[in-house]
Amino acid sequence: MLDFKRLTLDDLPLLRQHLTKSTGRFCDETPGTLFMWRNYYSAAYAEYAGNIILRYQSGLHISTGAFSLISGQYTTECISAICAYCQEQQFPVILSTVPEDARGWLKEHYSVKSEYCDDDWADYLYDAETMIALQGSSFGGQRNHIHQFERKYPEAQIKEITPDNLPEIDAFLSKLEHDYPPIDESGKQEYDMIREVLANYDLFGMTGIALYHDPDRIGGITLGEVQGDTLYVHVEKADKGITGIFPKLTNSYASRFSGKIRYINREEDMGNPGLRRSKQSYQPLCLLRKYFIELEPNQA
Repeated sequence: MLDFKRLTLDDLPLLRQHLTKSTGRFCDETPGTLFMWRNYYSAAYAEYAGNIILRYQSGLHISTGAFSLISGQYTTECISAICAYCQEQQFPVILSTVPEDARGWLKEHYSVKSEYCDDDWADYLYDAETMIALQGSSFGGQRNHIHQFERKYPEAQIKEITPDNLPEIDAFLSKLEHDYPPIDESGKQEYDMIREVLANYDLFGMTGIALYHDPDRIGGITLGEVQGDTLYVHVEKADKGITGIFPKLTNSYASRFSGKIRYINREEDMGNPGLRRSKQSYQPLCLLRKYFIELEPNQA
């Protein structure tokens, strides 16, 4: 029987070993996303047959929970263990964040009761060098906004996030949260998540930049991490009252990885119209769709 343990920061080194073996490019399969959002989704894990099985019990509108395996590690042994656990607990067998290839494998090996996919949850995947270069008419709007920012703030600087500027960043986040209050619970919790990352910066292993639009004033920050050939952008916060700051921040961060990565994952838009327009304007290669699949019971 699977023995699930609630995720804590103490588990990050162990889970990192498994997550870095992922053959997929979902943001959910990075240490940053999994551990930042672990409390929001009440995430727990179980070690089984050399793999990690994840369980989410909140935030998905599924009261009994949903289960996930890291891409490339779907096996009949693990699925049977999940089915047996759900049968014991009298839960439906619901698998979350299933990638396209695993979806096909599941349909070949199991009876699928239902499946669901919502593009609000899909990750935006981009060609890294295209996003960095911003060449061609498709990116004229981004280039114009960056030029406007640079003309208005000629003394702007990019600085790495380090222990030295963490107090300034915390003050920036507090002001941003006050000036632009989050509209829902996930938005409120996100600020706490960002502060936790910054308080445990070495443990999370992220990289980050702060964009100072004036010499001593932060206008925006970005946090992310590289896994394999992909840069995952986990946090992008900026004062939207500053003209051009988001395109400048996005391009400045991506440019730091020129020649070192192949793709950039900028995560989901969560159905936010403004975020959707912005992410679509950068011409994604594709949307990485995530499926929820419910298996027929008694397939252990």
